[in-house]
Amino acid sequence: MTHADKVAQVAHALEAVGLTVYKSGPPEADIYVSQARALVRVGRGFPPTESFAKVLTIADVDPLSITYLRQKLYQLLMGYELPSSEGGPRLKELSEGEIEAVRRNVLYAFQELSEFLNEFPWKWHREPASVDRMKVIEEFGDEFVFMLNALAQVGITGDELVAGLDRIQRKNFSRYFSGVNKEFKRQYECEPREVRDR
Repeated sequence: MTHADKVAQVAHALEAVGLTVYKSGPPEADIYVSQARALVRVGRGFPPTESFAKVLTIADVDPLSITYLRQKLYQLLMGYELPSSEGGPRLKELSEGEIEAVRRNVLYAFQELSEFLNEFPWKWHREPASVDRMKVIEEFGDEFVFMLNALAQVGITGDELVAGLDRIQRKNFSRYFSGVNKEFKRQYECEPREVRDR
């Protein structure tokens, strides 16, 4: 896929949620989103110069990266501050405002996690009930975007997010194939039935 194709795909994804995008703007931008006063660079790394607008990057055009980019733009539309730069060194000092934003978003995510759990018949002493799949997706989405907000406050890039998820999945598969997680899985599958049958 050419760079122009990637830019077009990202622009289409942003327009799909009602954002107005300009493909011609400042030279350091591939896309300018006027409502959020944000420049978006597609697959070209971090901008070398300071800009009058917030600069966001998206290295890969995949569904997770696009979702994350749109959530960062939403935060800007809502008036929230994002770090002055994305990426950077592993250790980062956070301002009081950034710490409060992370704290607030994690608390919101906990509340949404509770609502997510309530969509399932998780109480063993109750009769099984149907699950509304669309409501499950909606509650998951509510929780997920608050967690994305917390990541954005720390300046995590889409690439770092995808790489982190990849590392976790590789670790989990490694544990499974080495036998570490197999016994836990059997215990977990049996426990609810044993409790329910008492």
